[in-house]
Amino acid sequence: MTQGKHFAAGGDHFAALPNKKIHTPKGIARLTVTAATMAAMTGSSLISPFTAFAQTGDGGTQHPAVMSPIAAHAGAASGTGTKSVAQTIADLQKAVDEAKAKEDAAKASYDEVAGPYNEAASVRDQAKASYDSAVNAGTAADRAAMDEYARQVAEGKDAADAAGKDLEQAKAGLADAKADASEKDEAYQSALKAAQDAKDALDKAKADAVSATPEAISAAEQAVRDAQAAVERAQAGLANANATLADAQSKLVAAQSAKDSADAVLAAAQQNKDAADAKAAAASAAYEKAKADLAAAEAGASGPEYDAAKQKVADAEATLAAARAVQSQCESELEQVQSAAATAQTELNDAQASLSAKQQAAVDAASGVNDAQSALDAANSDLDAAKQANADAIAKLDAAKQAVKDAESAKAAADVELANAKTAKDTADAAVTAAQQKVDEAQAKLDSADAQLKQGAIGFFKAMGADSAIEIIQNCTHKDYTEVGNSLDATSLDNMLAAIPYMKSINEYRKSVGLSELQVTYKLIAAAIANANYSDVKFGHSMQFDTTENLAWNYGTDPKPQWVDQEKAFFDQAVQELYGVTGLTGKDAVDFYKTHSGIESYVNQHFKVAGYPATVGHYLHVISPEIGYMGMAVCSKGTLNGWQTDSLDTANLGWAGSG
Repeated sequence: MTQGKHFAAGGDHFAALPNKKIHTPKGIARLTVTAATMAAMTGSSLISPFTAFAQTGDGGTQHPAVMSPIAAHAGAASGTGTKSVAQTIADLQKAVDEAKAKEDAAKASYDEVAGPYNEAASVRDQAKASYDSAVNAGTAADRAAMDEYARQVAEGKDAADAAGKDLEQAKAGLADAKADASEKDEAYQSALKAAQDAKDALDKAKADAVSATPEAISAAEQAVRDAQAAVERAQAGLANANATLADAQSKLVAAQSAKDSADAVLAAAQQNKDAADAKAAAASAAYEKAKADLAAAEAGASGPEYDAAKQKVADAEATLAAARAVQSQCESELEQVQSAAATAQTELNDAQASLSAKQQAAVDAASGVNDAQSALDAANSDLDAAKQANADAIAKLDAAKQAVKDAESAKAAADVELANAKTAKDTADAAVTAAQQKVDEAQAKLDSADAQLKQGAIGFFKAMGADSAIEIIQNCTHKDYTEVGNSLDATSLDNMLAAIPYMKSINEYRKSVGLSELQVTYKLIAAAIANANYSDVKFGHSMQFDTTENLAWNYGTDPKPQWVDQEKAFFDQAVQELYGVTGLTGKDAVDFYKTHSGIESYVNQHFKVAGYPATVGHYLHVISPEIGYMGMAVCSKGTLNGWQTDSLDTANLGWAGSG
């Protein structure tokens, strides 16, 4: 196995032939005995792949080990000693006679031995002819069976594809039906709107014919009268508010005057108090000064200065007392005036608040007058409009009546169109329902086909009635490695189809080397599926079936070049180097391998594939004449390094079973 684009390395990739006792066919055994007899009698070997050669110690090929008896006598005649010509001739004649006697004896023995052999050879030739005829017939049957198997697997996929196409067609039909239904529904809605518009026009025409009546004019005139009364009431309220406002303004003026007077008196009282305070302060200062002078005079004993000072003190005390009396009087007057001023201020504030309220009332009354006047104007306008509308209605009454008739005709036509549109819509809806039913049926078929497609090998074997194959996949030792429904699993129909060309490739090679083509069975396919899924995860053989298995891990290519071409080259080179034999193919190669035990070990020691010891086991398995049935599977999950896993399982008729 080579590493890189096509093949991946791995020791367990190589599988040898099953370890079973090898039985040599009877025809080959008799041929071998006859060959040995002839060699003993004639001193020469038969030309066949079984010719024995003497070898050197290093394996080099030398001459045949058996020599002719005549050659041996000739060698003796050239030895030492001198003989007469007559004696020599006599000796030679004797030797010839002895040889002739031996030849006659050998001939008799040969005839005795060759008789059964010739008879067996004749039987063999007849059997060979029958075998060739059977092989040719079997080849045609095998190919037909292989093609039938491919057809059966492809049929499952085709059924799913056909169901998908039916679904798409049904969906297209449904889309067309829905589009037509939508168009009919739009027409129906348009007709429905036209009928409603016609009814609205009729109702309006009837309303226009009766809206402008004398009762409407009377109502408008009453509205004018009511508005006039409202104006008069508003004007009276305005006059009253104006009178109240004038009174409030008078009171405000009086209060303002009183406040001004109080402020003037307060100012005068404050001025008097300030003067009294000044006088009292001056008197107090003079008193203090007189007291100081008196104290000074008293300190200087008596005399006129003392008396004068004493008098000044008395005068200052009198002046101080008078000033304080005036000051107290001014303070009392000031307090009274301040109280009066505060009262005047309060009255002024009240008057101002009353005036503001009366002013707002006057403004509101004026606004009410304006609103009432506006209402009166509007009522007069409505009255004029009502009168004009009445005149227009009377003038257009005949036209309105005609419009009613026209609207009734239009509504009747719209009703007819509506009924037609409703019928068309119902028909389109029925078409949609029928199309939807087709879609549902197609979807059901597709779901059924998809369900079988997702089941892959399980669905295929079930359809083929191969329950034993299903049993193998579902109940084998390593069943958990199989994922039914995974498109990369060996059970998928795509991978089952992918294995068919590989099986054909194996059979084409077997036929090219004279071997019968292998028949394909469902049970062996099932075994190969289970093995391929196992070996996608585990690098090696599952050993879960009593079959012979070839494995390959590669990148999606036919494993035949790996199993056959590559290993045949190893086999051919090993046989040539070991035994000097070339050109072995098919059964001859297998038979030679069975009788020469050193080939596999020689290949293991001298050839490598990606660093691993090479083998010829896969090649010999493919060309084994002892197998007659095969199954092959491909797992493309690529769990191991992205490799595709291929498993070729073979067996004899005892295991192969039905299908």
